[in-house]
Formats: sequence, C-alpha cells, structure tokens
Amino acid sequence: MNKIILEEIDSIIKIITSSDIYKEYNYLKDKLKDNDKVNDYIKEIKANQKLIVKKECLKEDYKELEDRNNYLIKELNMIPLYVEYTNIQDELNDLCQCIKIELDNYFNNIFN
Repeated sequence: MNKIILEEIDSIIKIITSSDIYKEYNYLKDKLKDNDKVNDYIKEIKANQKLIVKKECLKEDYKELEDRNNYLIKELNMIPLYVEYTNIQDELNDLCQCIKIELDNYFNNIFN
C-alpha cells in the first residue's frame, strides 16, 4: 500500500514538474542566478534582516537597516525579471496550495 501511495505522489509531482508554469519558474530562476544586481540586493536584504532581528532582541535602533531594506525591495520590484519571477513563484505556490487543499479535503471526507 505504501508503494502505491508513493507512486501516486510521484505522479502528482511529475504533473507539476512537467507543467508550463514550473518550466517557466525554473527558467526564470536560472536567469536570476546570473543577475548580479538582483543577487547582491537579495544578499544584502537577508543580511540586514538578520541584523534587524539581532538589534530588535538587544533593543537597539534598527530603523536605518529597515529603511535600507525597504529601498532595496523597491529597487528589486523595479527589475522586470525579478517581478516576473516572483509572480510565477506565487502562481506555482498557489497551484501547490490548491493541491494540498484538495488532498486535505479528500482525506477529511474519507476519515470523517
């Protein structure tokens, strides 16, 4: 029985990974890897987020870091490739969420 379940899960995964939306997501992800500007912004944002958490715990001022991150996020959202990537990522996440909901509903109907 476990083998059958795993085969069915593999089938769902194959459907997702062969979909146009998944292929587009991977294509954009690969293009973003080559974009130094985007990668630098993302690295700086992540580093700043860590510092913000640290400063917040130490009750230190982190407004300057927060302002810098807001600026960097604004800049990222002006880069068409990044915007396209985040949009397709949202669509893919929505698709996965729909599958999860359907599976939850299916199992709830069986067990309840």
